[in-house]
Amino acid sequence: MIVDLPRKGLPTVGLALIVLAGLAGCASAPSARTALASGASSASATTSTEGGPDVTSVGFSTGGSECSLGVAASSFAAGVPIHSVLTMSPPLPAGGTVTVSVEKDGVEVADARQTINMSEPAPCVWGTLPELEAGHYRMTYAITPSAMPPVSGEFDVTP
Repeated sequence: MIVDLPRKGLPTVGLALIVLAGLAGCASAPSARTALASGASSASATTSTEGGPDVTSVGFSTGGSECSLGVAASSFAAGVPIHSVLTMSPPLPAGGTVTVSVEKDGVEVADARQTINMSEPAPCVWGTLPELEAGHYRMTYAITPSAMPPVSGEFDVTP
């Protein structure tokens, strides 16, 4: 499934991310095209009463592939591809959703908000940002169903 978000305002923000919902151990995945950004690693845990993930983590790097993060970082040079990974345990069940929102320098990038619908259980959502303008970015993931509050990661892009 490929979903293109409106391009209005994206060139000035410099965001372009392909988000993939990882399936079956992240070996294969349908794609959803979107405009997003990411942040430094963070993890959260709680007891789920809704059948969704109990533990999540968000990380960013210049390496890794699909569900594999590589060496995490919180600062990147402008124009360097940034790999982002949200992991979920247990996997988000089929029918679950992940709503992703992005802020640049504290302002939400409305055109970057996207909801990804899972057609199969998904242990991760990953993507690669090909280039971003300098600034401070925050990516927030709201997962349904899950008792988890939204999980966020932040990073900086330097000139």
